[in-house]
Amino acid sequence: MNQIIKTDWDVVDAYQAEKAQREAAEKAAKDAEMAKLEAAYQQQEAAYQQQQAEAFRARVASKMPHLKAIAACIDRYETSIDESNGRLMVGGFDMIYTLEFVDPRPHSRWQHARSAAITVRPQRHGDRPSRFPQHRTGEYSYAKIAAELVSIVASTIEQRRREAAVAANTELATAVREEFGLKSYSLLVTPSADPDRPVMLNLAKLYTISYACTPERAREILNGLKALGIKIGYEVA
Repeated sequence: MNQIIKTDWDVVDAYQAEKAQREAAEKAAKDAEMAKLEAAYQQQEAAYQQQQAEAFRARVASKMPHLKAIAACIDRYETSIDESNGRLMVGGFDMIYTLEFVDPRPHSRWQHARSAAITVRPQRHGDRPSRFPQHRTGEYSYAKIAAELVSIVASTIEQRRREAAVAANTELATAVREEFGLKSYSLLVTPSADPDRPVMLNLAKLYTISYACTPERAREILNGLKALGIKIGYEVA
């Protein structure tokens, strides 16, 4: 009886060993197949990346003559071009998101034909970009494109100057606002972008449109408005 039980356990052990060996072989085969697929994917990815890099270098090389021609038309600001990626810097500002080279597109059933062009994106959101089509000679209106870029850089510099001036004048405007007991969110007194006149009075924010006063007080108020440069009347010809 014990011999029979022992034989049965031997059969079970042998089955378990065979099963473990079979599962190990299946796992090894699966791992080898996955490694093979991974190697093929890595090889495919490397070839794709190389193809993309070559296409990028070719595109940058095709843009370089036009970027140099545009930069040659700019003398107001310092310019530089990174020949590794085609980045044009004007006055310290990167034009990569402003200047766009549009490839030509042939006419098809679903799309109209489109000629090659250079577009200059506007600084303000919502404005239409300026489009400069390629001439028959293969060139573009480089001087006009340069003028657009100079205008954008000048506007950006002015905007940043105004923002810096407003930030610098905030403390003075806050002091005036607190002196007259105005709330911190009041728009009646705000900082201006003028370094010589740092406080902006937004008289349109006054809720009082009628005010009864003595003649002397009226003259004082009107003289104060005139001193601010506010036109209070119109001369009749």
